[in-house]
Amino acid sequence: LAPKTKIHPGLRLSQLNVCEQNSNAANLWGPGISLYFDRWLHLDVSAFADFQAQNFGADTVQAVVAADTYSDYFGRGQRKWGNPYIGGGIGWIRHKNADHLVVAINLGVEIFKSERILLDLSLRTSALLLGGMPRAALEPGLGLNVAF
Repeated sequence: LAPKTKIHPGLRLSQLNVCEQNSNAANLWGPGISLYFDRWLHLDVSAFADFQAQNFGADTVQAVVAADTYSDYFGRGQRKWGNPYIGGGIGWIRHKNADHLVVAINLGVEIFKSERILLDLSLRTSALLLGGMPRAALEPGLGLNVAF
């Protein structure tokens, strides 16, 4: 019986830019964990802090379940290097003491992909709904997942 990868747990580093009402953007950075089952299903949980305010606690916490797909025209995700993908997600974010529904569009590229390692660069564009004034957010991120 040959071993088969069931899940790729991993770490993420993201920057979260939230457009605020006063036309300023909250610029937050933070680590996260990722549970990557396959490109069609993954869970990302992140905690963000505002380092410009010298506050090193988590100001914002986010959890998003996402589903992405590869393009048949760009290798169907079978290449070792440079697999682009697009998709969407839904989740929850606690930002400035208010809970919001997150509806997201994901764009990304798997920089390197093997059976045991996945290095991923992504960009998530989100709408933060409910919980007060709607906001838009932009989240570039870098993730490293390993086989389990």
